[in-house]
Parts: sequence; C-alpha cells; structure tokens
Amino acid sequence: MFVKYMHIERLEKDDVAGILDGTVDVQPKIDGSNGSIWFEDGEIKCGSRNRQINSLEEDNQGFMNTVLTKYKDRLTQLFHNFPKWRLYCEFLVSHSLKTYEDDAWGKVYIFDVFSDEYTEGAFIPYKEYAPQLQSHHLDYIPVIATLDNADQERVESLLEKNTFLIKDGCGYGEGVVIKRYDYVNKYGRVIWAKVVANKFKEAHVKEMGGVRIEYQPAIEREIAEKYVTIVRIDKMVEEMGEWSQRRIPELFNRIYHDIVTEELWDFVKKHNNKVVISFNSLFREIVRAIKSIKPELF
Repeated sequence: MFVKYMHIERLEKDDVAGILDGTVDVQPKIDGSNGSIWFEDGEIKCGSRNRQINSLEEDNQGFMNTVLTKYKDRLTQLFHNFPKWRLYCEFLVSHSLKTYEDDAWGKVYIFDVFSDEYTEGAFIPYKEYAPQLQSHHLDYIPVIATLDNADQERVESLLEKNTFLIKDGCGYGEGVVIKRYDYVNKYGRVIWAKVVANKFKEAHVKEMGGVRIEYQPAIEREIAEKYVTIVRIDKMVEEMGEWSQRRIPELFNRIYHDIVTEELWDFVKKHNNKVVISFNSLFREIVRAIKSIKPELF
C-alpha cells in the first residue's frame, strides 16, 4: 500500500518547535524527484511523491524503470531480510540545481527508512539502517553532522558543508534536513525540519532572469516575488503528474493554496501583524509571477 512521505517544515516553523532540543542528525537535501519503494505481495512496488506507480506506462521520470532494471536484485535481497521496510528516496533527475557530479544523475538515493513492523510504524534511525543499505550496495544520503541541543545558527553553519554529490568548486547543495527520531511535535506528529540555503534561492531568481522592480512593491507583489520560485513551480508540476495546458488553472490554484497555507502566517508575523492583504490581488500577483518564471508552460 502506498504511504505518502511527510511534508518537511522549515526550521523556523511552529510545527517543528523544539526539534533541536535533543540529538539530531543533519543530512544534505538534494534536488531530485521524490519516490518510495516497498515490498508487497511478493513484488517490489514504487511510488512518486503523491501516488503509487502501477506500470511503466505511468512512470514518473523513469523512476520505476530505473528501480526495476538497475536495483531489483539488491532491493530483493534487502526486502528478503527486511520485508517490512519502506524506503523513501530521491531520484536524481534534472530540476533546478545543475551542479551535481556527472555520474550522480539517474541514481536513487535513500534518505529515510520507515518500518511497517509496528502497529503505527516508525522511522528507523540512520545509524541502524545505513549499515544495512551499505551492505546491500544501495546509495543513501549520509549524515553530515550529529548535534546535541543545537540552535538554528549552528545548523545554518552546516549549509556550506553540504557538498554531497556537488562538483568540486561548484558551491554547495540546496540545504539540509534535520531529523530527531524521538521527536513528536505539539500536535502529536512525527515531522522533520529543513533549512534551505539563501544562495540556492537566489540562484533560481538569476536562472529565471527575474524582472527588477525599481519601486516599493505592493504587499501582494512582495509575497508573490518572495514565495513563487522555480523550485515551488517545478515541484507542484511534478506532484500534478501528467502535464497539459488544460491544467494551467489548476496549477495557479495549487500554488496559491500552497503559499496561503504554508507561508502567510510567518510572513504576517515578521511584519508584526501590520499588513493588509487583498487575496484577489495576491492571486493575480501569483499568476503573474508563475508566468514570468516559467513561460514555457504557457
């Protein structure tokens, strides 16, 4: 049965408050296509971020084909030993970050292992699953630091240490993910945190050739220009599955909903609750920004 992976929250978000109050593992965040692999009814099963992939005809960027041709024997042996494990991974195909090593592309990198062995399931700690993945010659995302009772500044200092799979001299990766295996947030959910590098965000603005605004923008335009990024658009298009221009209105509404639900609370707090937002204007500005960043979709 397909089980969707959690949404990882930014470290400053209320949903991950207190996650640093203990021992955390910090892993590189790579810019690939999210997938999952598990064993069911004697077969290896695959999923994208939002759905089960039932055939090669509905594959997600070649992920299932790669799993079943390049990894099948190794995965079969792993699942023989651990049949209740569910693997969450990134399939490294071209998105926004282009500086990965040439031989890194087209591979599957496991970043989390969930076990269905228990009634409610549980994430297996890195120190337990990594040796097993290594012994089965499966690629995985390493831990770059284990921290005790750290603060955000200490975590952010690790951003420039994220050179995993990056070509020499080409900077560092997208960001880092923070995991604490005994953490449950105040809403009773297991959830991880992330920090995304500012240079990574800026790189997308340069890549899209964004328009310079020479005047103080209205608040709705400020929100759109801050949160409508090429990363957000690409990931939303991927989540939607098969793309066609008939789905353009759906894309607009999905990104609008995502920004309103995921970003506005923090934005309002940072402005000390002293902002007035026209949501009609905000929607128009979000549409304008999407069209400016990804004109090839239209």
